[in-house]
Amino acid sequence: MKKTIRFLLFLTFGVGNLLLIFSRIFSDHLNDFLLGFLEGISVVLIINGTIYLTRCAIKREHPLKTNK
Repeated sequence: MKKTIRFLLFLTFGVGNLLLIFSRIFSDHLNDFLLGFLEGISVVLIINGTIYLTRCAIKREHPLKTNK
């Protein structure tokens, strides 16, 4: 897998967590649709990142190193 793709997959976990934190902090300033949309996107990103990190742990490889 290319290094940029690995980096983006690794980054999705962190971005999802940050998005969830910010949506919870500013929940009183957001309308219901936007709050639900942001939380939904963050959950999808967290799940994608978790699947990638679990795959790397099972294969015992570093999430950011390429196999060259």
